[in-house]
Amino acid sequence: MKKLIFILFIGLTANAFSMEKVKRAEITSLVPKELGTLSSEDLNSLTKKFKKKISEKNDSALFLNYFSTNDVTIGLNGKKYKYVLIQANEEIVEKSKGLFARAYSGLTDAQKLKITEELKSPGHETGRTISIDLPEEGMKLEFDNNEKKTLHSIVLWPVDGEHP
Repeated sequence: MKKLIFILFIGLTANAFSMEKVKRAEITSLVPKELGTLSSEDLNSLTKKFKKKISEKNDSALFLNYFSTNDVTIGLNGKKYKYVLIQANEEIVEKSKGLFARAYSGLTDAQKLKITEELKSPGHETGRTISIDLPEEGMKLEFDNNEKKTLHSIVLWPVDGEHP
């Protein structure tokens, strides 16, 4: 019995160490190219690019009906691109199976502790989702806090840009 536990421990430990951090390229491959490659575009060029998909527009954001209704938000700062928030549709969710485990295993102990504390904090929305912030990759991943840990949304911003 002790040998079995030891073998399981070694197998799980080896598997955990073999997991790499989630990279931006992997995440941008989940979303349409025109959303994953946004950079320093201004409001006018973004408006032209997404003309048929805009549901609402103001000085700080473009709201798009990209896959369905209001599922993509392009955040602006001074009428320039700052970030894109993409609500995961069924296709993205299907492509991202297993992403939570890989993203979580790549976090530092301090980042894991921060997530645990956020899940314990009081509030109406607390515990519905788990956010994994990866500022070095210019992205934040949000997962449903359920058994499957399905991808809920993705926030992308320029890697050298300010965190939204």
